[in-house]
Amino acid sequence: MKRVAFYFWWIDPQLSDFTLRVDDLAQSYMSWVSVLKNSDELDKALQYVYFNAEKLGGFWFPAHASLFTFVGELVQYKDVFYDLLGQKKLQRYLVLLMNTAEKRPNGWFFGSFAVIEVENGFLKDMKIVDSYYPNFLAPHAFVQAPEWASAFLPSLEVGFISANKIGFTAIDGANIKYLYEKIYHQDVKWVVFLRSDLLELLIPGFEKKFREWQFANASIDLIRWASLPNKKEFYIKGINEFLKDNKLTIFKKFVNNFDLIKNSYGLQIYLSNVHSGFQQFLIANHFTTTFRKNTIYAWDSNDSFNKIDRFVSKVVQISDSHGTLLIETDKDRVDISSLPKGSYEMKIFYGLNVPDSYRVFIAELEKKYAISLTEREQWILWLIPAWATRGLIYLSSDFTVEKIWWTHKVVKQFKTPFSQGIYYELEINQNKKTAFFEFYFQIN
Repeated sequence: MKRVAFYFWWIDPQLSDFTLRVDDLAQSYMSWVSVLKNSDELDKALQYVYFNAEKLGGFWFPAHASLFTFVGELVQYKDVFYDLLGQKKLQRYLVLLMNTAEKRPNGWFFGSFAVIEVENGFLKDMKIVDSYYPNFLAPHAFVQAPEWASAFLPSLEVGFISANKIGFTAIDGANIKYLYEKIYHQDVKWVVFLRSDLLELLIPGFEKKFREWQFANASIDLIRWASLPNKKEFYIKGINEFLKDNKLTIFKKFVNNFDLIKNSYGLQIYLSNVHSGFQQFLIANHFTTTFRKNTIYAWDSNDSFNKIDRFVSKVVQISDSHGTLLIETDKDRVDISSLPKGSYEMKIFYGLNVPDSYRVFIAELEKKYAISLTEREQWILWLIPAWATRGLIYLSSDFTVEKIWWTHKVVKQFKTPFSQGIYYELEINQNKKTAFFEFYFQIN
């Protein structure tokens, strides 16, 4: 970066000074010298971004414009941020490693999670833990879900495993934090929801690795020729080695693809006992999901207990009373702020399309591990065609739900303190088939 700084010196001496300062900070950090113990140089670098974010992103580094804007806004909460990175004391947080092949309301099912400890900005320790293990340690540890959730939860007693049942970061994150602290007697500052498909987008080859770990996880008894404890031995070992070997690569990818990360909602953060302004900052930048009246939320939970959701497409369409298509998206969050008062139809289309190449991939893994899958593994890995979802829609209580097509085996409406909701169950039992859910609503 010193060459870049030399070039900038003749055009913009302040930018040159900033570039040198960033280089010095990076070199110090790589040499295990904490930039938080004496944060004066880091403060100066952040202050420069704060006053020059538009220039940095608009002219010199347009590919990183969104990142500079984010950092510039972060400056007003730098003391909170430094504290979260362990400037004053060691901080511990959980990273839920969510499997994109099995949907849940707040992202996906997390088969494992990382317990990470940071101090003075450095990673002190990282352990990958089987998400079933806390339930093994404390099988009767649970948190009580709100009564209104009885419309879609078979039990209001929520255990650690798959605790992301409601769909909003503050609720699900608080439940997971409470249960972890109750079981392990350790304080947790952060709960991070990290989707595997985000890593697949950022890192070439990760998707293939993840599918193989998933195969090994489902087939572990066959691979080890016995039903033994530690069912996720290969899965956790693979993820642990990958994360440790690719720490720097993952960081670079996050920096260079900040827009993608921000707009994908693939990284969600729950924080307790922090400045309310910082919470709002995370919400505004799509790193925390809370209910908003101008958004309709359409979550899903895999109800067939197989790893198939990566092959299920989902499209949400909203049309006016004349049948004119106004909104179409493949996202679970639908921004309706542009819609005026009136009547609308909302359709959610699902399509199941498992490619032939997937079956070939599984057959190759059977050969590699010298096993033959039983019906159990074939079901988990979706070699037996069946898929079902439990759909969950949240929308403003100010709207009127006028009509729901009662063509599904279960449909329920419910009220929450912040919204109204619709719960439905839907299934597809044949590959390359589609199904849809439909309802009409009025914006008053």
